[in-house]
Amino acid sequence: MSGFQAPSQDEFHEYAGLTSKQAGHFGALERTMSARLSRAGTEDAANRPDAGRARGGRL
Repeated sequence: MSGFQAPSQDEFHEYAGLTSKQAGHFGALERTMSARLSRAGTEDAANRPDAGRARGGRL
């Protein structure tokens, strides 16, 4: 591998820090969207025509 030059240790650590921050942001995004989708799914289920039967006939 002639001509290959590895990045400096500082550059490597900067990149590792960036990917760590991105992971944190994506984790927060995943939690937010999961909560929203969960609420939306509950609302959709409650609005289905057969929702009363799903709850034992009680509305």
